[in-house]
Amino acid sequence: MGDDPKADYSYLYRSLSNELDDTPLNVEGDIPAWVSGTLFRNGPALFDFGKETFTHWFDGQSMIHAFKISEGKVVYANKLLNTTNLRAHRAANGIAVQEFGTDPCRSIFGRTAALFQTQNEYQNANVSVKEMAGRLCAFTEVPLPIEFEKENLSTIGPLRFGDKVNGPISTAHPHIMPDGKHINYTTVFGKNSYYFVYSVDPDPKITKNSKGETVCQRDAICKIPRDHPSYMHSFAVTENYVILVEFPWRFSLSAMLQQGFMEFITGRKGKDGPLGMFKWQPDVGTSFTVVRICDGEVVSEAKGDPFFSYHHINAFENEAGNVIIDLMCYDEPGYDLLTLEMLRAGAVQDAGSHPCLRRFCVDLKQNEVSNVFTWDVKCELPTINYSTYNTKESYTYVYGISEISSEEGKDTGAELIKVNMNKKGDIKVWNEAHTSVSEPIMIPRPGATTPDDGVVVSLCFQGVKKTSFIIVLDAKTFTEVARATVPHVVPMTLHGHFAPTSSL
Repeated sequence: MGDDPKADYSYLYRSLSNELDDTPLNVEGDIPAWVSGTLFRNGPALFDFGKETFTHWFDGQSMIHAFKISEGKVVYANKLLNTTNLRAHRAANGIAVQEFGTDPCRSIFGRTAALFQTQNEYQNANVSVKEMAGRLCAFTEVPLPIEFEKENLSTIGPLRFGDKVNGPISTAHPHIMPDGKHINYTTVFGKNSYYFVYSVDPDPKITKNSKGETVCQRDAICKIPRDHPSYMHSFAVTENYVILVEFPWRFSLSAMLQQGFMEFITGRKGKDGPLGMFKWQPDVGTSFTVVRICDGEVVSEAKGDPFFSYHHINAFENEAGNVIIDLMCYDEPGYDLLTLEMLRAGAVQDAGSHPCLRRFCVDLKQNEVSNVFTWDVKCELPTINYSTYNTKESYTYVYGISEISSEEGKDTGAELIKVNMNKKGDIKVWNEAHTSVSEPIMIPRPGATTPDDGVVVSLCFQGVKKTSFIIVLDAKTFTEVARATVPHVVPMTLHGHFAPTSSL
């Protein structure tokens, strides 16, 4: 056991500038013939310019990876998102503009002012990929989606909105409703701060501005006034409601002006640490704000115990008309181990303390929330059979990433996990020695009648061989059916999207 080779996961946080066009991958095993479409992955990939290196993992410039799957074969391509951020850094051969956790401005005031003056020009959309208004876009937490070509990954440019709502914070996890509508929200700061919840039709009015950029019409669902808005990385929807779970990690405008907004959201250690910018206020508890989609009315603001979550799993309405919300939860937030220096030195990502799966029930008539169950299970970056079962009570299974296995002498990196949300302890895992995994994407089989009839795909990294590959698992048994090796190391990605051939 002592001679077991050691994996080097720092490769996941090294720059990748090499771009490939349609490159066939070597496939081991048999990918089911019905799997036909493209798996898109997004994440930070370029961290170094000249002699300068970004501070935070999330500063890395966005790279889109595409795995085109057809007839059991896989063709790979990757391309950096061609944004104003990337062009500025390259022109300066150094860090030229503000990023998530790195700012060339030296003054605190300059750092903060830069965000509010230029937020509409922040284009490093390195978090997720979603379809909106019939277009494929990269998203981040600044509300400016960047559209790119589905076939060759070339950047088209910003997809702007036609109104004057310019909040600096949104979510990279918008929802697509069964009718095709896109729903998201943004937080607007000022003397009168508020959440702006909106929708975008599947075929909205599209115009061009004076720069030739695409401008998309969005429709307001509601504005929710807040003196101290919360940081919410994601939110939930049911068939009839939008649910904003407002955790007691509250924005502090005075602290923002004193220490700079970037330190606020990255958790970089300032004079008072990350909590000097995010005010963790457990005494105020968590608010479950439920908005009716059809008329924008806030129908409940139930108060619950303090906790934190990055990712919602699913939400639905039960027979009693109550709203059920499933989340991956923590006692409190934690971004402390996401700096490049620490990750390249081998630190393990840590999202927060006491990870657990929790289900809540919001009684809309009584304006009360209750905890249905709390399971001590980590299932981060959770995904479901979204296209079929989002907003549905029968979704049953959640897929995600779990803790590093503790078997003595075995370095597994991390493992994929499948959890039955209707049966405590019904869990399946997949892991492999010295291997790191990424967010699993569930692809349902055409004509499937059960929520786990399909395959699960994840982008993995073998830390000893230093190779990246996609793993294809049978979603029901959670066992390997195939894998395809990539010709270079793919930096750790964040979120992805599978687009069936029929939608491309």
